[in-house]
Amino acid sequence: GDVVRNVPVVLRAMEAADSPTQVLIMEEHLDLMDEHLTMGGRSIPVVFIADTGGAILGKWGPRPRYVQEVMEAFKANHPDREAPDYQEHLTATRQEMMRRYGEGTGYQAMIVQELRELLSRV
Repeated sequence: GDVVRNVPVVLRAMEAADSPTQVLIMEEHLDLMDEHLTMGGRSIPVVFIADTGGAILGKWGPRPRYVQEVMEAFKANHPDREAPDYQEHLTATRQEMMRRYGEGTGYQAMIVQELRELLSRV
């Protein structure tokens, strides 16, 4: 899902920005992931913007805001994973997220714009 869609876009954007980039494998950096959970979970991909000393200055991910807001609303409205309709609502949420990603590559421009905004703030 998100990794396959978003990582190539992120890598191309960082290359275009002439920004040094390092890819970290989540399973090899669980301590870092646990410091930067997304809504309480280890969501990937996550982009960290760091200074030369390794201090994290900004974070993006795991998906464009327009897509992520669907999951945020779901989590806020359905906190009980044991609720009888939890899976039904989760399935509907994932379907809406896929609809927002769309069939084409339009979502890629959103990612690039969000990364530009992030880089301009650091």
